[in-house]
Formats: sequence, structure tokens, C-alpha cells
Amino acid sequence: MPLVGCTQKVPEPQKSCYFVQNKHEQRVSWKSNLPVKFRVHKDVPKEARESITQAAKEWNLISTKNVIQIVSWDAEGTPSKSYADRVPTIFWKKDWEVNKASEQARTIVVWSGNTLRDADIWINAKNFTFSYYGDEFGYMKVDLVSLVVHEMGHALGFAHTTSRESIMYPRLARGFDRRSVDHLKDLEAFSCEYGDSIVEPSVMLAAIEEHAETVVAAEVSVETPNEELNNPSSEEPTQEGLVESVNNASQSSQVVQ
Repeated sequence: MPLVGCTQKVPEPQKSCYFVQNKHEQRVSWKSNLPVKFRVHKDVPKEARESITQAAKEWNLISTKNVIQIVSWDAEGTPSKSYADRVPTIFWKKDWEVNKASEQARTIVVWSGNTLRDADIWINAKNFTFSYYGDEFGYMKVDLVSLVVHEMGHALGFAHTTSRESIMYPRLARGFDRRSVDHLKDLEAFSCEYGDSIVEPSVMLAAIEEHAETVVAAEVSVETPNEELNNPSSEEPTQEGLVESVNNASQSSQVVQ
């Protein structure tokens, strides 16, 4: 009797919905394993804590359940791109690669199959200063709420978008640039992957408008229309750099700054 070979079924590709995708073109996310429970490293200054809290709140406003949860403010440990401890952590890094000084922050996500297992956020405290929640916007300071909201988007699995209004646009100007999770593309992308937890649009928009009233209004800076994304020679620093990948048989790790 001839031997019958076994074939492994290849997962069906999915549309990206602005999410990171694995090698089978499936969206990578936490699936039903929400909220993402972040620890905040003890080196993060106390004056930055409310900004991080507000960033998490912006994501939680668009869902019927918690999306991001801050579980501690005194985490220890050293950030590493090659080690996944499955404990999402926000780091305040006062050392940064010289050749990547234009990065305002970096998020490293680790997944198995199409499910995220870890996400660490590194904030570049060596090359940038920040304005905090409730502060007046400062010249040459990066709005920390907007920056952390963007990086938390990566932690949820979001990739970049070319829409300048989206929280996942890869450039945040210093000074007066502020963004929120209220752009239609952001809401549609979240619904595409985490659709079982999206709130009714009328409820969601009302909550966003109420939250926006507590945020200092600011004028969004105008950028050069033909400016290339992630251009290291640009006058404005980018949140993002080149995507770096480390892959092995059991998991994937990707830097999505």
C-alpha cells in the first residue's frame, strides 16, 4: 500500500487592516487576550505617569472592555530586543543608538502564529524632551500622550498608515503636534481585528468628544507635502526607523518603532 503524505494546511491570507502581518499574511494581534497589561519601569519619571494613563484611556474609550491596562509603576529589568519575557513593559531609555537618534520611541512585539505574546515600548529620553498631560505645549518638546498612544497602537498590532490624521502616521512633529485615536481609519482598523469589542459609533464618538474637552487644544504643525516618510535627513525627527526582524522556529520579533 502506497504511503500517503501529510500536508499542513496553510492559513488563509487576510486583508491587513493596517495591522502587522505574519509570513502567511495573517493579521497579528492579541486576539481575545485583552487587555494588554503593561508594567511601567521605575525609571519613568512620576510626572510622565498621567500621560501614560491618558494614552491607555484613549484606547479604552473605543472599546466595551479594557484594551490597555497599567498594572504597576515600579517594574525592573533591562530592555532587550532578543528576549521575550511575556511581560509588556514601558521603558524610559537614557541610552540610545547613535545612528538612530531621530527615533522618538520604539516598540518591539513578539508573536507566535498570529497571536501576540509580548510588547515592549522604549521611549527615547536621551535625545528628546517631552510635554506631559496638562502642560502647555512646549517648543521642541514631544507630546508624550500622542507618542505613547502611537506606540500602544503598535503594541496592539497596528502597523503604519500614510494618513496624516491617523494616530499611526509615522511622524510626530515637536512643538504643537497632537493626535488622538479618533480618526476613522483608526476606528475601522481596530474594528476589523478586534471587532467583537468595538462600541457603538455614537457612544464611542460621544466618549471621545467628552475626553477631548479635557485635553489642551493645539494647532497641528504643517509638514512639507512631498516629504518622504522615515527620511533620516528630515528636519523633523521620526517616531519610526527601519523595521528590524529576528525570527526563529517558535516565534517572531519585530521592531516597529
